[in-house]
Amino acid sequence: MIAYPILKERLNDITGFLFNLPLGTGIKTLVNSSLEFLSNGLLVMLFVVYLCLSAHLYPSKIERAFGSNKAKQINAMLNRINVGIRQYLSIHSVISLGVGLTMGIIAWAFGLPFPLLWGFLAFVLNYIPTIGSIMAALPVLMTAVV
Repeated sequence: MIAYPILKERLNDITGFLFNLPLGTGIKTLVNSSLEFLSNGLLVMLFVVYLCLSAHLYPSKIERAFGSNKAKQINAMLNRINVGIRQYLSIHSVISLGVGLTMGIIAWAFGLPFPLLWGFLAFVLNYIPTIGSIMAALPVLMTAVV
């Protein structure tokens, strides 16, 4: 659900305009779902930015909440988690870059249109576990078949 009233009002204006267009109900439902997804995504991004910008305040808040000895343990644990996540994302980014470059080069070698787009799409979608690479390959395969 949308948390900010102004976003909801704007979304209602846009969907009201789109619902009055002479389109099929399937397209209207798709547009409505897409707009709601985008507005929720924007809200999530705002929260993530806020959390990232206030991360430097966490150690002092943890110390006030748990005391000095326990805070050192908690902060050390959080630092280990942070290092592990950074390592994972670094390795995953290198692998995704390899997948994207490979996809782009293969698309270019076969003469498909927009090889840079297919490579970038493969790079980004490779971050989605299990189905991301499949989702990246499907548009390229469909373009190659057509």
